[in-house]
Amino acid sequence: MEQAFRDKIIASVGGGGAHVVPAVALEELTAAQARRRPSKKLATVWDELAHMVFWQELTLEIVRGGQPQTPEHAAGGWPAIPTGRGATKTWGALRGRFLAGVAELEEVARTRDLEARVGGDAKSMLGELLLMIANHNSYHLGQIVSLRRLIDAWPPPSGGATW
Repeated sequence: MEQAFRDKIIASVGGGGAHVVPAVALEELTAAQARRRPSKKLATVWDELAHMVFWQELTLEIVRGGQPQTPEHAAGGWPAIPTGRGATKTWGALRGRFLAGVAELEEVARTRDLEARVGGDAKSMLGELLLMIANHNSYHLGQIVSLRRLIDAWPPPSGGATW
């Protein structure tokens, strides 16, 4: 049973089954496209990814034994999009941070004790924490795919679910 749970976490984090592969969801997306807001009521792809990176890095800090502070309000988990020159480089770095974090989460899921207690209060098991961030990322990757459709940037060159 533990291996099946481990496999599900890995598929959820890295893409498999009903979960889009993170690198595919972001493939060939330019900084300009990532900044496009299809409606005043919607986030941008950049907003979504910055939010994911924020929570993924916070989760990884807990996994590594740290005790990060969580924001007091939900808005604290939605970093502002940087403005000005260097957008392409900044977008590439954000994408790289996200994909590096995904790889680290997969490695943790493959190699660590999923029943180990983590966090400052040690109330959560590692497997629970990994499942939580996997679900969070999966949800927002779905948002990214939807936003890409709205800005006519889907599917990416390698394909993707286009039901």
